[in-house]
Amino acid sequence: MTLVKSKTELIGNGVSTADILRIKREYFSAEINCLNIVAVGALAPWHGYERMIYGLARYYGRDEVSCDVKFTIVGNGEVLGVWKNLARTLDIESQVLFVGSKFGSELDEIFEDSHIAVSSLGLHKIGLASASTLKSREYLARGLPIVCVDDIDFGDWPRFAFKCQNNTSAIDVESIVNWYTYEIAKQVLPEQIRNFAIENLDIRVKASKIID
Repeated sequence: MTLVKSKTELIGNGVSTADILRIKREYFSAEINCLNIVAVGALAPWHGYERMIYGLARYYGRDEVSCDVKFTIVGNGEVLGVWKNLARTLDIESQVLFVGSKFGSELDEIFEDSHIAVSSLGLHKIGLASASTLKSREYLARGLPIVCVDDIDFGDWPRFAFKCQNNTSAIDVESIVNWYTYEIAKQVLPEQIRNFAIENLDIRVKASKIID
């Protein structure tokens, strides 16, 4: 009997980038009054957005902040009430905006007003050490820099992805502000981010790896 060894390759999720609109801005400005951070989804525990809420509470607990920051959560789901109560308890309701589910042009407008998008930050809750979330890929196809945990498609970690530990710790919002100001603004273009998504994360690119 002859044993045949099978060759397997771990392939991350892909998205149809052609179906996702890029934001209209040609560059990210450092001269802003408020850093707008957005997260979109059918809100579930593994999204881990409480880490951002705790991070904002720590950020605004300082004597002085370098930049105003607002975190907009788009969507509904089982943890919506929990996160609303958390923002209220931490006294940062004015910085965490819950706008419900948005689609089409309404969602496009929110992305247009955003500087950074947040992917799932609680994947440790479902036993995942690294991610391949559609959320990250859709944000990048929009041309937005992201906050995320480890991703299997980011071998050479891109400068437009702010990497967080995959645990329960509060997100360091001050570090995100500095990253945007000195690493993203006027140095990384939305078109560059989208091109990365097209070249590495598009479903056709993923399919070609299987076919080849």
